[in-house]
Amino acid sequence: MLDETFLESNSSAFEDFWNRRVGDSLYELRYPAYGYTIHFQTNHRAVLDAARISAARYCHAQILDGSPVIEFRVMVVPTLPDSPVPKNLMAMLQIVGIGDCLYQAATPWIQWVTDTKARTCTMIISPALAVEPWQMSRSILDRATLNILVREGVAQLHATTLARDDCAILFIAPHGTGKSTTAFHLLNVGFRLMGDGLSFVRETRAGQFELMGYPVGEAKLTEAAKPLFPDWQGEGIEVTAHNVVKHVVNLRKLAPHKMLEDSVIPKRILLCLAERNGQPRTSAERLNANRAFARVLPDTIFWDEPAAMLRSLNVTKRLIAHSSCYHLTLGADREQLVDAIVGLVNQD
Repeated sequence: MLDETFLESNSSAFEDFWNRRVGDSLYELRYPAYGYTIHFQTNHRAVLDAARISAARYCHAQILDGSPVIEFRVMVVPTLPDSPVPKNLMAMLQIVGIGDCLYQAATPWIQWVTDTKARTCTMIISPALAVEPWQMSRSILDRATLNILVREGVAQLHATTLARDDCAILFIAPHGTGKSTTAFHLLNVGFRLMGDGLSFVRETRAGQFELMGYPVGEAKLTEAAKPLFPDWQGEGIEVTAHNVVKHVVNLRKLAPHKMLEDSVIPKRILLCLAERNGQPRTSAERLNANRAFARVLPDTIFWDEPAAMLRSLNVTKRLIAHSSCYHLTLGADREQLVDAIVGLVNQD
């Protein structure tokens, strides 16, 4: 009976047609994300650094029935052009979806296919991208993971989310309104940050919602807002959104007690649709569920197949019906702003 010893001793007799010798090392990592387990495999050790960054950024949620697994396979192809990776790689992605399959690419650095139904993702990347862990993590791995999450009926909101005691607050607002700045002020009065970017909602049973944040442990400050928080210094990492440069603050390192990496099932939820119109004082107007839902729609999911969209949007609609919704006008008086928001929490 032939065994692997035979293959090793006769390896030179066989052509390496599949480049197995180039990629004969297998590196693996398993980590929790939003109730799933992610099983990550790659042929390049450096890519594990990107997976570790993402693992720290994902929320730990209740384990789902059946303990589902999301499979990642990332293959670094040495013969791909080793061109420097542009900083705006995410903006260069071409995206096509057919049924349960999503194709995304930014050639020559990456091509990948996600099968959302099978929960599998296969990526082909260049050596240059393999050694850019932050770019690989945020632009690629996170996008693929969250694509699968939303396709399974989880509601997505572009929101900054905080929690204190049994209450959660979701801020939804146009870019540049001051969601992140407001969140930093609230961190000083006992709130903890769940996510400064996206919030995911899973309905665990009728009238009960599990909130999950992204990215966990990271908050962003604009250059203009940095002087307001001298104790919060970034890590030298910058992200650009809508042509605005923001500095990433690593709460996990600077203030872990002010962040939440676990999901929460709050008894009370405040949904605040915020704007800023130059007024000195913060004011709040109660919104009914229908008006709130209509205003939230642009900040939810992308256009997709009807069945996939409706699963997510129906969770969003039920969440809003369960929440206390407000139109919040953010004022320039920082102390009164905090008092006004805390007052909403206390009166609900």
